Amino acid sequence: MEEKKPLSRNFVYGIIFGVIVIAIALYALLFTDVFKQTYQRRLLGFSDTWESDDGNLYSVNDVTVSDFDGSLHLSKKLPLYLTDRDSICFTSRNVDLRLVVDGEEIYRYETVRNITGMGYGDNVHEVGLSEGLAGKTIEIFMNSVSEQNIFGYINDIYIGTAADYVHFSFETHAMQFILTMLIIFIGLVMILVWAGVPDKNSLPIDVLSMGVGAVLVGIWLLAGSSSMQLLTGRVYCWRVLNRACIFLVLYPFVRFFNSITRLHRSIYNTIAFYVSVSLVAIMAALWLIAGIDTASSDTILDMFLIGFSILIITVIFVDNYYFCKRNNMQIEHKGIYFGLGIFLLFCLAELAVYVANLRYVFPFGTFTRIGMLLFIVIVLLQFLKWWMKDHAAVNRDRFINRSLQFSVGSKSPDESIRLLLEYLGTELGATRAYIFEDKGDGNFVNSYEWQLDEMEPRPRELSSMPYRGCIDRVLESLAQRDNCVVVEDAEEIKNISPILYERMGKIGAKSIVAGPLMSKEKLVGIIGINDVASEHIRETTQIMGVVSFFFTQFISQKQEQDRMLYYSYHDPLSGARNRSAMKEFTEEKFDMSQSFGYVLCEIDGLKEINDSIGHDAGDDLVNNTAKCMIEAFGEENVYRLSGEEFVAFGFESDETYFDNDVDRVRRLLRERGCRVSIGAVYCSNGATNLKNVQKYAKSLLEKEQIFYDSETEAY
Repeated sequence: MEEKKPLSRNFVYGIIFGVIVIAIALYALLFTDVFKQTYQRRLLGFSDTWESDDGNLYSVNDVTVSDFDGSLHLSKKLPLYLTDRDSICFTSRNVDLRLVVDGEEIYRYETVRNITGMGYGDNVHEVGLSEGLAGKTIEIFMNSVSEQNIFGYINDIYIGTAADYVHFSFETHAMQFILTMLIIFIGLVMILVWAGVPDKNSLPIDVLSMGVGAVLVGIWLLAGSSSMQLLTGRVYCWRVLNRACIFLVLYPFVRFFNSITRLHRSIYNTIAFYVSVSLVAIMAALWLIAGIDTASSDTILDMFLIGFSILIITVIFVDNYYFCKRNNMQIEHKGIYFGLGIFLLFCLAELAVYVANLRYVFPFGTFTRIGMLLFIVIVLLQFLKWWMKDHAAVNRDRFINRSLQFSVGSKSPDESIRLLLEYLGTELGATRAYIFEDKGDGNFVNSYEWQLDEMEPRPRELSSMPYRGCIDRVLESLAQRDNCVVVEDAEEIKNISPILYERMGKIGAKSIVAGPLMSKEKLVGIIGINDVASEHIRETTQIMGVVSFFFTQFISQKQEQDRMLYYSYHDPLSGARNRSAMKEFTEEKFDMSQSFGYVLCEIDGLKEINDSIGHDAGDDLVNNTAKCMIEAFGEENVYRLSGEEFVAFGFESDETYFDNDVDRVRRLLRERGCRVSIGAVYCSNGATNLKNVQKYAKSLLEKEQIFYDSETEAY
């Protein structure tokens, strides 16, 4: 049975904390006074059975001043029981009014002419009563404020304390108020987010315009309700904001919708700006210059605004659609289009409520608020989605820039790899960062490693890692994300790759993020990072592909550098070291104070062989000679100085051992059919002048050549 992963302590703390928060919220919601409506029992509904001048009884909710030629007089007896704390509270719309009790006026409200006309809209009234008015007749005189005798009324009359009426009104409009405040809040969040982005040109959408538009819509909806009048006691301030904000909304929203297209045509922004500003100017001019009542123009202006908004947004989207189609491009930000569709559906639902006269079931503006809130939330989520991707991109760019600095500023690819590993491990809060390179024999060797100072070095036996049974199983069995393998808990691979599990345990690694190093679609190495800080896991998977590319390039550069260095110090034909290598060795590295042997070897008759048999035969002779010399004295000690001349150094501790190696090379050369002359010198106490040693070896070689020549002549 698979062993379950234990829960971390922080995870347990988070669960407990979340349960406590939810419990407190549920208790406050269900077991306190959140839903108690005791104040409503102290409010007396007073809207019905009002008597008009024609002697009929009406509910104030069912009659308007237009039904009575713009003037309406209603009367009714007050309750027999009143206190000095009671008030008569109600809402009026588009009327001037007076309240009279037994012929004495106790309240008068007259609208004041302003930029919105005669002050159209809802007004909340709280008229104080007293115990002495109990049982007396109260009369309400209403007159339309419009010359056109437009829709005007009072409704929802209550008698009770002003505080109870405020509580009741806020509860009645609580949903609308909360939705409106959320719209304003999210709009402000968008503006603050825009302000926090350093590079404004990198933004995928005009989040500032969306935020400003959302705030203006929220103010328009807020000003159109009675909530702010109850809170502030101001009427005309909110009425002006209500009339002006709706016209100002056009410009920022057109800017926003234009920003989510691929075209970004500035002409649309220009048109929207002039139309939006012109509507406000027309509204002001009709009042200040022409003296026209807003009641005669607001409907026309509103209808024009709605029609023009639909037209220009449709044109923007159609223009963008055909542009993308012509250029074979995908339409961007489809999620925002989906959000706009949701908003339009809720607007249609609002229209249906208005036509069906269901405002008492669904207060007017509720669906508009819900649709707008959903739309701006979708826009915000789309932006945050980009923000998260952009944050990852910023980290990738930062690592790219740093990697470029290492590649340009360091002295060698080897140094670049070490510096980048250190930077990677430090930035990600890791304990180790390392590279295993493929050596072509089925094993990957730990060629580079960075570790924290307090960490123990990797044991020598763990410096090599097999591909089969280790790397291959991890790559095949675990899900790969963004070109990397993530093992957040070593227990995950206990059964998948026991070898890797055991190796992680020996170096104390609890987690690992690893990525392949690919060159020309071939796996050349593995980069690994141990115990990355949990908050950096996501960005690690994002940057792994970037750093893998740079590490691959550095390794390729190093390999190329090694090849160039090899050919700079090696003979391309025989593979032995060349004259430059010998010069560097003798001048910089050779310690002549120690015992050493010097062997000078010359191929006899190489030129004649090349001329008579061919250069291929001569090349074979050179290669065989080099192989014999290397086999006897080691690759690092054999040099080819010219076409037929080789030199070897022997660092045997005793002359006997040196002589044995010289005899061995002679035997190997005879077996391969190579005729050479050799001059060998052993300096048991070192030497003070290498040239003297070389001269002596040359003389011995010449004696041997004379000996071979005399033998040949005798033969």
